[in-house]
Amino acid sequence: MEIMTQLPIVVGIDTTDGRVGVTLEAGKVLIVSGPNGTGKSAFLAELYRNLGQDNATYLPGHRQIHFNGSWDATGLGTDQLIAQLFTNVDHFNRYKNTWAEDQFKSELRTLQNKEAEYERKYRSRLQARQRFEGDQDSVKDSPIDKVNEIFSQSRLPVLFDITEKGISVVRGTLPLYSVEALSDGERAALYIASAFINRQRDSVLLIDEPEKHLDQSISSLLLDTCVRLREDIAVVVSTHDPRIIERISHKNIMHIRNSEIVSERPERRRYSVSMIKDDDEALEGLKKDLMGVRSSVLFVEGTSSSLDIPLYSQVYSHAKIISKGGSQAVCEAARGISRLVDGHWLEARGLIDRDGRDDSEVASLEKDGIFVLPYPTVENLFFIESAMNCFISADMEYRSGPSREERMDKFRRDMVTSTKAARDDIVANRVSWRIARELSEIKPSSRKIKDGFRSSLFVPTTHFYDEVASQVDIIIATESASEILRKLPIKKTTVPASVAKALGADGFKEYVDVIMRRVELAEPEGIDFINAVRLILPDVFGSKNIRLGSA
Repeated sequence: MEIMTQLPIVVGIDTTDGRVGVTLEAGKVLIVSGPNGTGKSAFLAELYRNLGQDNATYLPGHRQIHFNGSWDATGLGTDQLIAQLFTNVDHFNRYKNTWAEDQFKSELRTLQNKEAEYERKYRSRLQARQRFEGDQDSVKDSPIDKVNEIFSQSRLPVLFDITEKGISVVRGTLPLYSVEALSDGERAALYIASAFINRQRDSVLLIDEPEKHLDQSISSLLLDTCVRLREDIAVVVSTHDPRIIERISHKNIMHIRNSEIVSERPERRRYSVSMIKDDDEALEGLKKDLMGVRSSVLFVEGTSSSLDIPLYSQVYSHAKIISKGGSQAVCEAARGISRLVDGHWLEARGLIDRDGRDDSEVASLEKDGIFVLPYPTVENLFFIESAMNCFISADMEYRSGPSREERMDKFRRDMVTSTKAARDDIVANRVSWRIARELSEIKPSSRKIKDGFRSSLFVPTTHFYDEVASQVDIIIATESASEILRKLPIKKTTVPASVAKALGADGFKEYVDVIMRRVELAEPEGIDFINAVRLILPDVFGSKNIRLGSA
């Protein structure tokens, strides 16, 4: 790393792809993200060593804050404590046993000293009958008042005051009590707030995992409040919390994929990094998705509780599977990665349900890295032969009951009858999906509207309904369970529950749970099911017919 001496500070980072320049500016936050073990903490430690204690303060990842004595018992200042983490500037231990307690005490003592200094200056000006002009001279400049402002805006229920015993805690109408009685989360919040207030202007504050021991509902709000209150310092934050990346830094994100040690005394590393850009407002949500990704990500439909993630995680085991809701969101995410990430270090693909798409549409999507199931919906995959065998063998071992042949015969009959009963739902679902796709294609962008677009939008819903209804009726008329399963969507209908009961389950949920449990236990029938699904699903990461970098 190469460091300049004044804000803004330009950091030159040694990377596997050459040199990357990162600027640290007053009022700006640099987010450092990436999977565990890639070197985020080492990067912050190396950055601190290069900046030096005159320009920077380092808050390493810390464990729970205990008290082994009075909060003001430590005799060391913050800079001295940080120096202890770096033995001869060679070794770094961010989890030194008493670090959290020692630095917390040091920050509180500094805060109390700053408050006393403020009070002396304030009284001196009153005695000299000098005028107070502007915000810089107001009582709100009190360090304790600033901490209270941070806690108030962060919706934390405690405030602080100076008494003859030092800093004390105010909670509602309760009597004042010592900071030693604060909860662990409140101590962590006070630790961070004090660190922000205590810093000198034009300095750099480095914070490793500020979310440690903070309730998830307040960690991002606390950081956001602190940053807004100290727009005269630069802040670097290493974090795993997606709320922090969403709230406090939309444009300045460094994703560390990996690192290698190039020297040990002192430790220096070469980093594999990418700067995540901010080219498109629609891509904002992707940033949190990419925080823990090393190389491959597959965007799928549904939510975190849908069938897509557990099934696809087994099939595409080397990739991170991220649910994005509807098919349009999947398409936007997969297409947007090349605009969001430098260097194409990340293989991003999408996998969506077929939902009545024709072959030409499927081929066009695949060129953008978006693949389509050969079956209408993921629910249909759970009724391929290997899936039914997986459930039936387990159920017969546990409850006996009808033979496999009897269950399969009932399945074929009930698939036809339940599909006939659900015909209107199937038609409505397919028409709805078709209209949604049509609207997404003709929907004008905000820029287009700003430039004067005022035309009416028209979607031929009656035509779509008649066309889809005719197609569905033709398939149902075959009375073939395999044809129905291959061509008609059964999601959001009564069909999955009906045919699962025909196979011996109490319902579709129990049916899927039994199958996935056998998969997780790597039982032979579970392995057979996943292997069969692998043969059905597209090879999304092996395809060569993709327009990399397409917008």
